[in-house]
Amino acid sequence: MTTDILSLSFPGLSKDAAMFWYRVDSFVRPLSHYLDYFNYVISLIGIASNVFHLIVLTRKPMRILTINIFLIGIGICDLGRMLSLLTIFTPQYYLYYQQKVVPRTW
Repeated sequence: MTTDILSLSFPGLSKDAAMFWYRVDSFVRPLSHYLDYFNYVISLIGIASNVFHLIVLTRKPMRILTINIFLIGIGICDLGRMLSLLTIFTPQYYLYYQQKVVPRTW
């Protein structure tokens, strides 16, 4: 790795510090794909359990307590976050599936 690339990637750092952060980046970057996949699977499971909890919490007898109203709000926010993760990762994994599994015809 040349000093020019290090100075462009990590401006303002010494050569030793830039090499350290380059090594950290080369270690963490391959792990990010696995962490994204783990996050995707947890979101799928979380959506199913969150929908169940929201169904239970929105029943008339459960809405009496204030804490349950807060839990409904937390559940809605959590559900929205998990749905946004699915909308981000699903096209990426679908494209990955097409590239790896589906044979090219041309």
